[in-house]
Amino acid sequence: MAALTHFDSIQALRKEYEFTQELRYSNFFYSRSSSWDMTHKGFTGSSKEISLETEESMYLSRGSCLAAPQISIVAVNRIAMGTGLPFSSLKPLRLYVPRSLFLEADAIYVGDVRFLEIPDSIIIISRQMVFCRTGREEPETFEIFNNWIDRDRTDVEEVFIS
Repeated sequence: MAALTHFDSIQALRKEYEFTQELRYSNFFYSRSSSWDMTHKGFTGSSKEISLETEESMYLSRGSCLAAPQISIVAVNRIAMGTGLPFSSLKPLRLYVPRSLFLEADAIYVGDVRFLEIPDSIIIISRQMVFCRTGREEPETFEIFNNWIDRDRTDVEEVFIS
């Protein structure tokens, strides 16, 4: 059996979310911007690239999925990925981003996040990176993000959520 292409993988993930109320997909470029806080729930996918920008804060909810070869997320204040109440969803925030992930915000909070495919490159521009643990062992996602942080420019801390 032939390996799945990026397009096939994204379509398979899209099918998992087809019965949710929040399903967004573009065959080319998906872009959304706001001057207010932005909350992402459900599935957002694109065959090329996803771009999410806000002049405030971006909240990427547990149980949701972003799927595209390239993903760019920019927020002035903060990006919160897979954080929130520990039992708000049993599933993590899922990221399918095989090529590149770009994150820019004053502070980035990483909680329950799972890479479905590890990106070739991750660019993180942030003054502060906070890893939010729930008491379990350290997720491999923390290690992946840690490998791409410029520690000369980014303060890193770890907090426990009970």
